[in-house]
Amino acid sequence: MRHLFFLLLCGSALTAALAAAEAPVPAADVARIEAAVPVKATVPPARPRKLLVVNVCKGFYHDSIPYVAKALEIMGQKTGAYAATVAQDVSAFQPDKLNEFDAVCFNNTTGTLFDDPAIKEGLLRFVRGGKGIVGIHAATDCFYDWPEFGRMMGGYFDGHPWNENVGVKLDDPQHPLNAAFDGQGFVVADEIYQFKAPYSRDMLRVILSLDPNKTDMKKGGMNRPDGDYAVSWLRNFGEGRVFYCSLGHRKEILFNKPILRHYLDGIQFALGDLKADATPVPLSPRAADPHMGFYEGTFSGTDGKTVKGEARVIAEGGGRYRAVLLPAESTAGLAARFDLSSGGGDIGTPLDVRKTAAMDGPKGVKFEYYEGDWDKLPDFNALAPIKTGECDYFDLKPRGRDDNFGFRFTGFVVVPADGTYEFATNSDDGSRLYIGDKLVVDNDGLHGEQTMSGTIGLKKGAHPITVTFFEKGGGEALRVGGGRVVEKTDDGLALEGEVDGVKWKGTLKGDALQGAAEGGRSFKLTYVERRSPTLGAQPPAGAKVLLPWEPGKEPSLAAWTNANWIPLPDGSMQVGKGDNKTREGFGDARYHIEFMCPFMPSARGQGRGNSGVYLQDRYEVQVLDSFGLVSQDNDCGGIYRVAAPKTNACLPPLRWQTYDIDFKAAKFNADGSVAANPRITVKHNGVTIHEDLEIPAVTGGAAGKEHVTRAPLRFQDHGNPVRFRNVWVVD
Repeated sequence: MRHLFFLLLCGSALTAALAAAEAPVPAADVARIEAAVPVKATVPPARPRKLLVVNVCKGFYHDSIPYVAKALEIMGQKTGAYAATVAQDVSAFQPDKLNEFDAVCFNNTTGTLFDDPAIKEGLLRFVRGGKGIVGIHAATDCFYDWPEFGRMMGGYFDGHPWNENVGVKLDDPQHPLNAAFDGQGFVVADEIYQFKAPYSRDMLRVILSLDPNKTDMKKGGMNRPDGDYAVSWLRNFGEGRVFYCSLGHRKEILFNKPILRHYLDGIQFALGDLKADATPVPLSPRAADPHMGFYEGTFSGTDGKTVKGEARVIAEGGGRYRAVLLPAESTAGLAARFDLSSGGGDIGTPLDVRKTAAMDGPKGVKFEYYEGDWDKLPDFNALAPIKTGECDYFDLKPRGRDDNFGFRFTGFVVVPADGTYEFATNSDDGSRLYIGDKLVVDNDGLHGEQTMSGTIGLKKGAHPITVTFFEKGGGEALRVGGGRVVEKTDDGLALEGEVDGVKWKGTLKGDALQGAAEGGRSFKLTYVERRSPTLGAQPPAGAKVLLPWEPGKEPSLAAWTNANWIPLPDGSMQVGKGDNKTREGFGDARYHIEFMCPFMPSARGQGRGNSGVYLQDRYEVQVLDSFGLVSQDNDCGGIYRVAAPKTNACLPPLRWQTYDIDFKAAKFNADGSVAANPRITVKHNGVTIHEDLEIPAVTGGAAGKEHVTRAPLRFQDHGNPVRFRNVWVVD
């Protein structure tokens, strides 16, 4: 019977049982906590404060939970900053009970703690109305099915690459909530989280983050291309306050004096007693990526002539970069455009795959073929394959039909040397790539051709590789590639390339991009920042402001129909669930629209910062991160199947860009027939990319098939967190 009882304690039942049977903190450890907690409050409370500490778990149970609860109890008693009440169930969230408190602390909570809409709304109202919320460690590992909670707390857990000694730096050494650290970073041993959307420094004041100079930054599972690994933050939420700290997995954290002081100061901020600046400090584009952007300088040809020119450095994920070199004038021995690359997992570079673990084994992979109707990759372990076999590479030809099928390919990828390797899949529909048991590329879901990539550190040898794929309907595609990422040295990031038989070598270091080739060819360029000349343009008299922009203030979305789009503290509106259109329709009109594409270096093509501006709900001007590309009609500024931009005027991602559009609606005869098609002029970042262009028909994704005289402006949701701001129209 004891064995049966143990088996029944699984999933949430197990975690609930663990919480209910929560062992008291040993006396010796209580003494260590008492010795570490502050002796007095940082500021005296304005009035007696009450803090609700919630220990409820529906997922993974942390052994540190009773330690955190005990530390917060002792700290409140010792300092007089608050009185703590510890709750082991969710009954305390009933509005009449919750309102007795000044703040609530989510102590390593996991899973969906409650799903009652009234309780959810009560918690949001509690914080928005002027009270506080505190999150310790796993407080970001709950309520994934409740987006408002994620936005309130500041983000969601996305793995923990580190559980070891790491360096922590003070993003704001003078901030009141960092007073415990005396202006100095520190080293601590704990499980360190990384965060996914809605995490963004545009919404948060991050005050502690990982110090990359004192942390192993080659760990598997690191998923943030911007290298932004926050540890503590605060924010305002309505009239209320939020404090979160990811430290708190290990019990030893509760014996650490500075961290407990940091906890106390964060709690006093959430309670409303410790005044602190919660204004978000966005991550600068160069902090997100130090190399991406424009470079200007000079080129020299084989005749010794020096000409001006520029380069556009594109981040491609996993430490891979591509520099597009563009001399402004022709000179002997120089191509008009040439690329240098730092290496890495380009989708066009096939892998060396073998059927066995021997590095010189037979080339190819084994496959299992399945059939079924799926919206995402199924668990192939639970299915019986229709057939099995071998093929030379990851090939869809053995399929038995064109829709509703899947493959699992297995083999070994040969790694010629120790290093960091990037792998990529391009697929329609979903795919994943594993090295051993490690998920490296997640390209799952229903979508058109889309490229995703990921990196992993590998030793020389043959490593197990698995690629899974499914196709639901429509077109099908699967490509797999990869390669070693060139490591940075003291001389910078090495670049190389070949054009017209000329081999170039270059380096990218700091603000300098330089290179040389035989025959005296060379270039020497320096980083520059560019911005649109119409950025921040004020609406003229008589304009209709569709999205007002005031820095530091969330914009009103009153002119828009989709309440799921997200107003942000930087004054912008972020893509939410579904497209968003204006309540009012427009005819002939002049539009000013500002937008920013997210930083998605591992994505490719239409998966990289995609949205769209639909004039009259019918004619799309594409929004996409197309920085540095040779523009097509589906790139940024393109009008699908009508015209590519005259020139690529894109700025890099994370920079605000502008569209200034003059649109003339279709004209009709008295009998309703079309007398004149719509015409459009588009200036992208001040550069004319379409001039009085005729649009003969509606574009893909249009709300209707016919021209109209008036219809709304629509922004597209393509699944990427594109932002818009300062949108106005003269109609």
